[in-house]
Amino acid sequence: MEPSYESKLIWESLQWGQVAKSALLTHVPGGPTLEVNCREFVRTSPDQTLLCWKEVDGWGWMDTTAYSLETPKVDLASYIDEFSSFYLKEACEKPDHLGQIFRLAQLYPDVSSLPTVGSMTPQLMYLRSQ
Repeated sequence: MEPSYESKLIWESLQWGQVAKSALLTHVPGGPTLEVNCREFVRTSPDQTLLCWKEVDGWGWMDTTAYSLETPKVDLASYIDEFSSFYLKEACEKPDHLGQIFRLAQLYPDVSSLPTVGSMTPQLMYLRSQ
C-alpha cells in the first residue's frame, strides 16, 4: 500500500544530536513570530534536509539544516487568536482577486444574516460576474 502524503513528510526515527535551539518563525519579514523548540539530528539520508515546494512551472527545492521540531505538536491557538487580524489586514491590502474576496468578507463578518440565491451569496455572484 502507498504511504499517505503526510507520512512521507514525517521522519519517525530521527537520531537526535546534542544541540537544542529556540527558533522564531515568521510568514513575512517584520511580521509576527512564533517561537518553537528545535533539536539537531544526525542526517542519515539527503532527503531528510531537502525542502520541496510546488511552483507554477514545476517543483523547487533547497537543502536545509539538520534541525527538526522537538515535537510535531505545536499549539497554534494563541498565535492564531493574536495575529489573525494582522494577516487579514495584509490579505485585504493585496490588489488581486483573493484580496477582493477578503475585503468583501470583512464587510460581512456575520454571514448567517446574508440572503442567498441557490448556494451563492450576492457577493459571490458579484465576483463570478466580473
